[in-house]
Amino acid sequence: MFYDNQPKEKQEAYKEMLIILGSLSRLFSTAEEPYLYYRAHENIFAKYFEVENNSRNDDSADACDIRNGIGIGLKTWVGQDNQKIAEFGRLRPTYADLEGLELVTTIAKYRNLRIRTTMNMHGLNKMLYHIVKRVPHAMCIYEAAYDYIDIENIEVDENRGNANSIYFTDGKHTYHFSRSKNTLYMIFDKQAGNSVCVEVIHRIAENIISAMN
Repeated sequence: MFYDNQPKEKQEAYKEMLIILGSLSRLFSTAEEPYLYYRAHENIFAKYFEVENNSRNDDSADACDIRNGIGIGLKTWVGQDNQKIAEFGRLRPTYADLEGLELVTTIAKYRNLRIRTTMNMHGLNKMLYHIVKRVPHAMCIYEAAYDYIDIENIEVDENRGNANSIYFTDGKHTYHFSRSKNTLYMIFDKQAGNSVCVEVIHRIAENIISAMN
């Protein structure tokens, strides 16, 4: 994994900046979960770990550690671990009439092609997800596998979904594809292993609000 291999001083600087950003949450929301704007996350990750910020390019890596050949997908969310990983709106005409296994196999091939193209473009040999999941009063940092979909082992889950949403697995991960949104989701369940949680205290924002009153 990437994060665990970084120098401790870089990890601490990164966590400190997450705490600072999270502590401003009360300026935007009364929710117990800290707020973290995804663009801010992309910027501080690139800055403190000295990697290339690739987030504005239309490919599968938000950051690239060129020296070690690692592509990184950055994600942050609150709540459910069923998260968007790719959109295929431009390709809709090629799969609009497909159903079931044929549909998800086609989407899986597009997904794998995007990953392969990104890795070739940047000279990468590995991909992973770096995640900041926001929970009440804390941000939990963990990393998860960023795998090709194993097309040969795809199975459609007939007990889940509906006409708009089809669930499937490749034996390693569970995915679902939304027709209406042309979007592929992956369930990031039980992948975290050991996570690093940093407590976020809203004192900074509360002091600012007090000064404004």
